[in-house]
Amino acid sequence: MAVDESIWRRYREQPDEETRELLFLEYVSLVRHVASKMAALLPKHVEREELVSYGILGLLEAIGRFDPGRNVKFETYATARIRGSILQELRRLDWVPRSTRHKAHVLEDAVTRLENKFGRPATDDEVAEAMGLSLQRFHQMVDEVRGTTLLSLDSIIEETDGAAWSMVPPTAPGQGNQDPSSGIETNEMRSILARAIDNLPDQERLVIALYYYEDMTLREIAEVLGVSESRVSQIHTKATARLRGRMRRAEAGLVS
Repeated sequence: MAVDESIWRRYREQPDEETRELLFLEYVSLVRHVASKMAALLPKHVEREELVSYGILGLLEAIGRFDPGRNVKFETYATARIRGSILQELRRLDWVPRSTRHKAHVLEDAVTRLENKFGRPATDDEVAEAMGLSLQRFHQMVDEVRGTTLLSLDSIIEETDGAAWSMVPPTAPGQGNQDPSSGIETNEMRSILARAIDNLPDQERLVIALYYYEDMTLREIAEVLGVSESRVSQIHTKATARLRGRMRRAEAGLVS
């Protein structure tokens, strides 16, 4: 998908509509890829094409602000902005019912309490028992809250320039309007998140790594693990619930 650097230089020197459209057409497939991956982790009533329309705004912004002179691939930069644009719109629409958001908080609190008690990740059986649920009902609940943990975790470590998730390289010096102290705090949160990922149960850590670092879809991950796509979605939801709890505690420690 790489575009000739001369096109970027031409656009940077004289950002005409023709060159802008050329860049857009070259990279619009990236929007569909990001939207498809995110749609698989969101409730079925969230349409992929809606996510595509939200992501296009992020792509256009990325084209307008990208600096080819920096040591960051445009695909990496644009993916963060596309994802951030989609997340911003989903949060603005507030599509998560209050009851679902409450269930997500209950799940996160239960996981956090048990991890504090045991000093290790809690198993499904332990969390289900602590919540007074059968294992089957616990898994149903995890399915019901999918997507809520995705949005809330992103909001914790989202950068002020729209980049999301720790997988995006730290903001380059002089890029954006982020003040130095904010940048230091963001990088510290990234380090904490990286350590939290390392401490996830093996299967959850693998799903997070394949989804975010290797850019694999849920279907591709399911094939690697030999499980169903819905099972991968459950694993992702549990992983992000753990990470969200750990990041909340870490965030509270960083804020004076």
